[in-house]
Amino acid sequence: MLNLWENFHTDFLMKGVLKIDNYIYLSEKDKKITSVGFSKKDIKNHKGISGLKYYLVILYLRKHVQTFGQVTLTLNDLLQEIGYSTKTNNKSIYSDFREIIKTEIINKGYASCSTDIFVIKPNDLFHLQLSYEKNVFFTEDNFVQISIAEYEKICSLQSKINKSILLGIYLYIKQYIMDYPGDIAPAKISFPSKSQIAKGLDTSIPTVENGLSVLESHKLIYIRRDMFVENKKEEGVFVPTRNVYALDPNELDGDAVLIELERIYGKRIYNKEDVPGKIKYLTKERK
Repeated sequence: MLNLWENFHTDFLMKGVLKIDNYIYLSEKDKKITSVGFSKKDIKNHKGISGLKYYLVILYLRKHVQTFGQVTLTLNDLLQEIGYSTKTNNKSIYSDFREIIKTEIINKGYASCSTDIFVIKPNDLFHLQLSYEKNVFFTEDNFVQISIAEYEKICSLQSKINKSILLGIYLYIKQYIMDYPGDIAPAKISFPSKSQIAKGLDTSIPTVENGLSVLESHKLIYIRRDMFVENKKEEGVFVPTRNVYALDPNELDGDAVLIELERIYGKRIYNKEDVPGKIKYLTKERK
């Protein structure tokens, strides 16, 4: 019987992925279908700049796993790929990543390592042997899937916003986009409020707004705005609804988006040009 990583190896070769020695090289096409499934209910356990780095680490391992479940790396390799500068005298930059590898991966039985992760130098090679019994890239829970292509694009973004926050915002939005089978299906959209995203990721609303702007400008997400609902406190006065997000701009076209928002607000939703009253923009929220 094949073990977990022999199955992994066989599946990859069947997909036509190039193998040289023990290394697996992903084509651009394969990067779009090679992914990690993250448990939706576990998202609450990885918050803030430090906690969200967990997702970057797991995706790095997924990209670089070798034929029989081994990943060979240095801390600098990891940091440089995911968009962090290693040209600094601040050695604390490595602390979060050491902690994640030790507590979230090794201590939980997803991998073993013969090296003490807390004492290795940033340029020292070390090896993680992923478990044959526990697959860190898969969950039986309801999950949100992030591909290597999505991971690489986020890591390559030129932005002052921490890459862990950008990935966190993207993941938070994507978790609510349901992929229904069949030709007739609801729009593949997501509509968490900015305050909901900020609370869920333990960050501020301005940071979420800046992160959304970066993701939108690089076409990782698409946003529909300028929809209005009647203010509960002022009859005839209409205020903006929350934004609606999609990974495909075509999903934001038409009235399906308005219908989904009407289920949330319990009132009719209008496009800006159809508002039958006065429009009032509310003061921006701040955390």
